[in-house]
Amino acid sequence: MKDRFVAICRLDEPPARLALAFAIGVFIGFSPWFGLHTVSILLLAWVLRVNKVVAIAGSFVNNPWTIVPIYGGALWFGLWLMGGPAADVHAIPWKALSFTDFSLQLAPYLYPFIAGTLLLGTAAAILTYPLFLYAVRAYRRIPSRANPPKEQS
Repeated sequence: MKDRFVAICRLDEPPARLALAFAIGVFIGFSPWFGLHTVSILLLAWVLRVNKVVAIAGSFVNNPWTIVPIYGGALWFGLWLMGGPAADVHAIPWKALSFTDFSLQLAPYLYPFIAGTLLLGTAAAILTYPLFLYAVRAYRRIPSRANPPKEQS
């Protein structure tokens, strides 16, 4: 992670643009359209003209180790926010769930899930932007890191 952060800091872009790209990636990493994150990031980064690689790096907040806490927390938050059936999550007959019953059983959780992921993603992106901006500026302030010596061949 440290090497990737250093590589991002050395890009020839203003710190604010790097922080915006990273925050966009974090937002998309929380988004409910799982499986379409990379396409969403590339499209949004292209529209907003920010660094695509940095945005993809930001989306890595959602990975195999964090997917359950992020999406589980987002569902819980969405259920709490919308007054949904939070206590009934354990009432879903998971072992007897058929393909035809799937949409009927999980339909009450769709809108709370979408609301939770989008709101938590927005909050995470808003928090990420100033933190990442500060980190890039702090890294670039160190004279030996701002202009590293060039390698001789």
